[in-house]
Amino acid sequence: MKKFFNLRNSFNEGEYNSIKLHPEIDSNLKYIELREELWGAFNSNQFKLYIQSIINLSSKRVEAYEVLLRWEHERIGLVLPEEFVGYAEANGWANEIDLWVIESVFEYLSKNTLTNEFRIHVNVSSTSFSSDEFVNEICALADKYSIRTSMIVFEVAENPNYEVPGEDLKNPA
Repeated sequence: MKKFFNLRNSFNEGEYNSIKLHPEIDSNLKYIELREELWGAFNSNQFKLYIQSIINLSSKRVEAYEVLLRWEHERIGLVLPEEFVGYAEANGWANEIDLWVIESVFEYLSKNTLTNEFRIHVNVSSTSFSSDEFVNEICALADKYSIRTSMIVFEVAENPNYEVPGEDLKNPA
C-alpha cells in the first residue's frame, strides 16, 4: 500500500505542521482541476498556437513548420496538450478545438505568404477524424481562406482506442 500523505512536524526547524500530498494524488488533483477549467479556457482565449520550424539536417534548411497548441493557464502557466487533450476527447470537445486550430492556421496563412515548398504540420485528435463531417469542414475552411490543401499535413495524434477504418495495422494483408 502506498503512503499518500507525509506529515512533517518540524517545529524545531522553525516550520509549521504541513501536509504534503503524494505526487500521484497531487497529479490527479491537478488533472481534475484542469478538466473542470478546460472548456472555460477554450471560450476565454487561453489556448495559444506556436509555430515551430522543422529542419532538414542534410540541407540545414527549414522544410516545414509544425503548429503547437498550448494552454496558457491563468494561474499555473503553460499546460501541454498531453495534460488536457484526453479529457477534451472524452467529452466530445476535441473536434471543436481541432477546428479552431485549423481555422486559426488557415487565417494566418491567408495573411502571410509562404512559398510553395513549405508544409504546415497540424496535430489533430484521432477522434476528430472519426467524423465524416470533419473533413468536409476542413475543406470548407480551406475554401473560405483560399488555402492550398497541399500545404497542410495533418498528424493524427496517437490514441490506443482509435481504429483506422478498413485497415488492420497489426496484421497487414
